[in-house]
Amino acid sequence: MTITPEEVGLRVRESNRNHTMRSARAKQQEEHRIGASEVGLCRSYLKYMTDGTEYDAQDAPDDKLAAFVGTAVGDLAETAYSASNPYAVVQASFVATLPSGKVIECHSDIIDPDINALIDIKTKNGLELVIKDGKPSRQYQYQVAIYLLGAIQSGLLKPGARAFLCYIDRSGKDPRVVTYEVIVNEFTYQEIDEWIGEAMYSVEHDLPAPKDQEYNFCESYCRFFSTCRGGESFAEGVIEDPEAASALTMRIESMAVIKEATARKDQADAVLKEHAITGGLILSDVGPYEISRTLVNGGHVSFDKADYYRLNVRKQKPTKPEKTVKA
Repeated sequence: MTITPEEVGLRVRESNRNHTMRSARAKQQEEHRIGASEVGLCRSYLKYMTDGTEYDAQDAPDDKLAAFVGTAVGDLAETAYSASNPYAVVQASFVATLPSGKVIECHSDIIDPDINALIDIKTKNGLELVIKDGKPSRQYQYQVAIYLLGAIQSGLLKPGARAFLCYIDRSGKDPRVVTYEVIVNEFTYQEIDEWIGEAMYSVEHDLPAPKDQEYNFCESYCRFFSTCRGGESFAEGVIEDPEAASALTMRIESMAVIKEATARKDQADAVLKEHAITGGLILSDVGPYEISRTLVNGGHVSFDKADYYRLNVRKQKPTKPEKTVKA
């Protein structure tokens, strides 16, 4: 069998996508079953998820590469934690029963009876925004609170257990693990019950549910976007100026070029930063360039920024010929 490099690449790419689509969460979503990770995101999404509304048709298959990488990093982090803490339980499946009687499926990351704690791993492409926000999102807080309730109810943890969210940089550039404790009490579960109840009321009475996310977020990520917000528009009239249409086309095309160029630059910088530790001269196709790095103090803006190394790339200046001294 003769196969090309491109075909091999496609096989790997499709395997990655299939692995993500076969995950427990993906199966749960396809079956329109509510899990802890759906709670707190958007009540309108939960309404359509519950009443069996069909997902939007996709123009092209979604590779879900960020989810694939995030899951891979998270799974390895759980394995590593379990290896160092033998009493820990990873990937436990159980249910949580809310005060209203609503039962939610749970698939936790780490349960550590030794410290009576539940730990949920989140992966992000960089941690600065996580630090700047200063606290987890409502969705993450609700998710972990539900996991904690279910873990106590199922006997995996004792009453009074604590819950933590740990953020890891999936790009590998930042070695820190940013951790927040999620404070949970009886009012937390009343709030969760009310939040779910509003979505269920919309289902029972065939009414619109509150839209909890911004339009642009929904357009990029929600699988019910067309049903939920497809008819919304912020435009006032049609601009028919051909020059404006050409300018818009040029801008969109330019942004795509910038995005690709930025991605290529980031890939190149990742390699060069390793060599910049010692510094030196690189003889490349575009000429000789010197590389080095400089330690920059992160300082404080609206949040504490970590110190970082700045990559320096300078084209080597030609050596001036030595002056000859006449006798």
